[in-house]
Amino acid sequence: MRPSKLIDMQITDTDEGCDKINYINVQTKEIVINNHKNDRKGTKVIDITDDKLNDILCKGLNNHLVTNQNGEMYFR
Repeated sequence: MRPSKLIDMQITDTDEGCDKINYINVQTKEIVINNHKNDRKGTKVIDITDDKLNDILCKGLNNHLVTNQNGEMYFR
């Protein structure tokens, strides 16, 4: 996975309104990649099998995966 995919990724608990972004759904325990450069076969879905990781991700609910010290989206 490219670093830019991780930087822009959001943590959410729903799939609604997320069809144009890359996100982690902590409810379904899935990483959903809608925007990817090389593969044109459609959306990629990666299962999160580690419950401890999912619990950590839940703490950042409704935020970006990578943020600055103020909790704001990290800019490249």
